[in-house]
Amino acid sequence: MLTDALGPEDARVAESMHVLATLYTKVGRYASAEGLLDSALALRKKSAQGNDKLVADMLSSMAALYRERGMAPRAEALCDRALTMHEELVGASSPEVARSLHLLASLHRDRGDYAAARFMCERALAIRERAAAHEAADLAESLDLLGRLYLDAGDHAGAEPVLKRALGIHEQALGAAHPEFATTLSDLAELYRQRGEPARAEQLARRALAIRVRSLGPAHPAVASSSGQLGGLYRDRGNFVRAEQLTRRALEVRRSSLGPEHPAVAASLDDYAGLYHDWGDYPRAERLYQQAVEIKERVLGAEHLSVATSLGHMARLQRDQGDYRSAERLQQRAMTIQARTLGQRHPELASTIDDLAQLYMDQGEYPRAEELYRRAMSIREETFGGDHPDVATSLTNLARLSWKRGDAALVEPLLERALTIKIRALGPEHSSVPMSLRYLAQVYDRRGDGVRAELTYRQALSLQEKLLGAWHPSVVPLLYDLSGMYLARGDVARALDAQARGATVRDRHAALLLAAGSEAKKRAYMAMLARETSETISLHMKHAAEDRNAARLALTTILRRKGSVLDAMADSLAALRGRLGPEDRRVLDELASVQSELSTLTLRGPGSAPIDQHRAALTALEQRRQTLEADISRRSAEFRAQAPLVTIEDVVAALPDATALVEIAMYEPYDPRTATWEAPRYAAYVLRGDGGVLSTDLGEASTIDARVKALRRALALPSLDPRPPARALDARLMEPLRALLGGARSVLVSADGALNLVPFGALVDERGSYLVESFTFTYLTSGRDLLRYRGARPAIGSKALVIADPDFGSAAVPSGERGESSGPSATNRRAADIGSVLFRPLHATVMEGRTVARTLGEARLLIGPDATEESLKAASRPHVLHLATHGFFLSGERRAWEAADDGGLAREGPPRSGAVSVENPLLRSGIALAGANLRAGEGEDGVLTALEAAGLDLQGTRLVVLSACETGVGETSSGEGVYGLRRALVIAGAETLVMSLWKIDDEATRELMTAYYAELQADRGRSDAMRAVQLSMLASGRRAHPYYWASFIVAGNATSALGRPDLPRPAVPPLPPWYCGCSAPGAAASSPGSWAILALALGLARAAARRSWDRRRRGRRRVAAAALAALLALAGCSPAITCNVTRTTSVLRPPSQAGQVTISSIRIPEEAAVQLGVVWAQSEERTSIEELMQELVKSTAAIGGNFVKIDHISTQFTVGTDDVTVFIRKNKENVQTEITQILGRVYWVSEAAP
Repeated sequence: MLTDALGPEDARVAESMHVLATLYTKVGRYASAEGLLDSALALRKKSAQGNDKLVADMLSSMAALYRERGMAPRAEALCDRALTMHEELVGASSPEVARSLHLLASLHRDRGDYAAARFMCERALAIRERAAAHEAADLAESLDLLGRLYLDAGDHAGAEPVLKRALGIHEQALGAAHPEFATTLSDLAELYRQRGEPARAEQLARRALAIRVRSLGPAHPAVASSSGQLGGLYRDRGNFVRAEQLTRRALEVRRSSLGPEHPAVAASLDDYAGLYHDWGDYPRAERLYQQAVEIKERVLGAEHLSVATSLGHMARLQRDQGDYRSAERLQQRAMTIQARTLGQRHPELASTIDDLAQLYMDQGEYPRAEELYRRAMSIREETFGGDHPDVATSLTNLARLSWKRGDAALVEPLLERALTIKIRALGPEHSSVPMSLRYLAQVYDRRGDGVRAELTYRQALSLQEKLLGAWHPSVVPLLYDLSGMYLARGDVARALDAQARGATVRDRHAALLLAAGSEAKKRAYMAMLARETSETISLHMKHAAEDRNAARLALTTILRRKGSVLDAMADSLAALRGRLGPEDRRVLDELASVQSELSTLTLRGPGSAPIDQHRAALTALEQRRQTLEADISRRSAEFRAQAPLVTIEDVVAALPDATALVEIAMYEPYDPRTATWEAPRYAAYVLRGDGGVLSTDLGEASTIDARVKALRRALALPSLDPRPPARALDARLMEPLRALLGGARSVLVSADGALNLVPFGALVDERGSYLVESFTFTYLTSGRDLLRYRGARPAIGSKALVIADPDFGSAAVPSGERGESSGPSATNRRAADIGSVLFRPLHATVMEGRTVARTLGEARLLIGPDATEESLKAASRPHVLHLATHGFFLSGERRAWEAADDGGLAREGPPRSGAVSVENPLLRSGIALAGANLRAGEGEDGVLTALEAAGLDLQGTRLVVLSACETGVGETSSGEGVYGLRRALVIAGAETLVMSLWKIDDEATRELMTAYYAELQADRGRSDAMRAVQLSMLASGRRAHPYYWASFIVAGNATSALGRPDLPRPAVPPLPPWYCGCSAPGAAASSPGSWAILALALGLARAAARRSWDRRRRGRRRVAAAALAALLALAGCSPAITCNVTRTTSVLRPPSQAGQVTISSIRIPEEAAVQLGVVWAQSEERTSIEELMQELVKSTAAIGGNFVKIDHISTQFTVGTDDVTVFIRKNKENVQTEITQILGRVYWVSEAAP
């Protein structure tokens, strides 16, 4: 309307638009203000050639608008232009110049340049002082800014009179209901907060909030500032509910009015994060802190002072979670920014120095901590004087350091002075008071003043619970201190009560934290709890060994904490895969890609790249991996039910019948009377089906670990006698436990430390027998695992996947011979050390793979060049996963590409230069697949590390068999099991693992695996099946050394039968007598040559049998039967149906003299190829079957043409019975037929038989 009346180019139109834009800026309508200012500037520049006072005023207003919107660089540039124009147009002492100077001072303060800010503020103040009579409000505005600058410098004495003067001027010039008056009230409230006067601060902050809401409306950014300030005051006083409401309100208002990328939004995020940090919700706090840092870095730059503030907050959070490395890195970065911006003597820098000192103290670096503590205290005393709350903080920190260093005489006076200052400055219920009381109580307790100590502890606990609640983690140290005090007095009941409360609070909080963050974060936090766990076990083992409640508390704590990080990682992936959406799939795919790239880069080494560049690339990938892990935890947490804390009763209910659980835990004994820790020991708890908890202390960990090492050395070499070290370890380990098992013969072992690498069945008891002869052992990470197996399980996966005999990709590597019976050769081991090496082929794995695939029925078999890393990663939830290949684990002392030996490998060249250490044990463990010898180019490298294996989708996979060397070995971690393939596959979702604990013999492993799957097919439990095979090998003589049978252990849900996948099966109708597939409907007529081939084959078998019977004579009872079964007609037989040849029974009756069947090369047409079934049963020498099988395979090597070789034999027989079964598998089908359908009865014969 104004443009209609005056015309669009009238100067008054631009001026009116400028006034309206200024109003919009004040009420937070920034978009409208910017549009008006743009139009007004364009109009004014057009009419006044862009060089008049109104243009300069508009530029100044636009700069103020950009500052409000967080666009500091643009604001400062415009303000500089406006200042120059004002000085030229109206003079250096004009109010317009003062306004530009004031705005520039505010911008310099925003970026932490306090010296420049104060210089400009004082210039503006001098101009405004001269014009005070006319521009009182402007004078108050400059005074207000100067007061804030005094506060920034920690000069409270200088700030108070300046702010009070500003308040008086505002009230007189604008009234007590004006928003500018509220601004000064807020500044005074901040002064009183910093000075330790919370009541006065809260009163002023409330008043400021009320004024701003009335004058500006509830959605104005200034209202958000007041809400945030008041929320911070409530947070200081422990009123977290009210603090959360106000902080959330401030964040919402700022986001809606300023946009999501404004620095004020980042400040609210910082406040919100700090609230959750204090509340103990560390995962939420970390996410909010990270968001704040990212916004500040984008908007303000990475070196802005505000960024340093957020970094300091994040560092404290990392320290509280036990991630000291990340905390130190963040603190150092924050200190660098602050020192450069504020100078070396600023109180804000002192706070960061103080935090870094505490970090060093927590890690036992006392000299470094003391130096920093004293530096921070010097700055604070210089800035604030001797009676400031920040000085009290320094006094408390120095007292705690003296306590830890044993300087008890210095502690009490420091603590009492600090507490006096805090109570006087902050009040008796300030959030910092409980911890000061706690430290004093410790002093009283140590000097024997029990009454005063208990009173002070109780006072501290009561106040902490009042401020933060009874379930806040900060009450836990107080409860443990009380427990120790009672225990030192001999009051076990009260000690137990306090410690049980503390442990429950801690475990509830741990459950919250384990639901978020990366694995490294989870591990760091649980490591912080190790000594609390030791205290609980010590209470029972050392001070209340006969107390039932003490035993139950210790076992409960172990059950809740042991393996908790592994559970959290596995549950996160399982939950995410259970509800997989497009974004979830993207995150999982990216994690798999990063893990693969990290593995490849680590194992390949730096090559020709500079070592620093290689390290930087590894660091970047590791950081990205941890970020993705944290994202997965966050995504899955909201979809996982928050399970209640585990109880002993839960685990008892899940125990199988006639089974005992043995929980072993390493702990450090603690003496509360002297506050000293002793050398680590092993404790064992036995839980039986009746709910009883029995226990024993096994002894010092170092002694037991030494015996473990001696036993493992003897087990790994069949030339050594393992019985003496096996008996020595049993005497310390299982002998004390056997009396506690209560007749149970199935034992679930949850080991700890080095005991994770012990096959308990290979221990020797007092009678000289191996324990496998008396017990079935199954291995768990924690007894808590039983609850997962009892609960809802994923559906059984797809058909089995068998990977064997990979083509490693180099024909130059010679194949190795089979190991001799006296010991395995290096070339016959399924082991590897990754480096400049080549993998040798493993001949027995192809037979093993085919046998396993046939036994499982519905199975996908990948061998040779098809046994690729890509195929394995693409597999989705196979029912069974069997891997027969080379495995490796590299110890931490070795570099990832430098081998210690070349078992199973050939050296390719000299070690690579420039290698870097690999800390992650999941990168030092893995298996070799097709192409592993090439390891070149992009994509998969043929080596699947444990880190990559953790990304496999094995939800619903009932069994994973790692038929390779050292697949159960890794880096042991107290309380968290073994870091290697063992851990990775649990994270991937596998229910049961079969793994090896040392380098294994190729041929013996094939025998073991073949027999193991046969036992599984008979519906034995997964551990019972392994025990049956081990007992058979133990009794064999040739494989009696535990090197051959004890390496493989079964871990996980191993007591139940395997089950079968829910897959469609082909219908095979029963065959009537004399039926031939050639007569099936639709089948082509059989060729005359079919019967000729059949007759020829049977004739060969009979002739072979007759010849071989002459070789073995008196004193040996043998039965031999050779079956060339179901040879189908060449062209006309249906490939799905087996011919019935019952008439051939008579030709299989051997002559009167028993002997060995020798079968020479036989060719079977590919179109109708069948596996040859051979039974060789005898009552004396079981090795004859093995010899026969080997001879058969060697004699049918490569025959080419349209024929296939006979490459495997599968037998089942029972000595002393009349029925013998041979399984026959057709070449590309999955049909199994018993020999009784084909050959009828096979008779036992001896020399005396007709």
